[in-house]
Amino acid sequence: QVPALEVAQTLWERAEAGVRLRLLFDERYFDGAEERREEDDLLRKVKAERRRIAELPTKMIVVDRATALLSVSKPGSEGFLVLTLRQEGLTAHCVSSFEQAWARASPF
Repeated sequence: QVPALEVAQTLWERAEAGVRLRLLFDERYFDGAEERREEDDLLRKVKAERRRIAELPTKMIVVDRATALLSVSKPGSEGFLVLTLRQEGLTAHCVSSFEQAWARASPF
């Protein structure tokens, strides 16, 4: 499992290195959750386009059109148990799913 703070720090580092990020959040993501304060602060400050949506189908990171990371952790569990996808059809599905959710989402 990868701690959520480590994921947020990695996103921060990639954005600082010039990688373009688009982040999509469940609209209730930043409600409460005192134990995630440091992670949330990083995600609020990272250089990225941000949108929110009523409900995310799943947590994922689309790295590029060849690689996607899919969270397979139980809701409410600490950190992320990540499945790395490199199969073209599965990755294309993740890209399509993200783009559809992004189009329906509203800006922060």
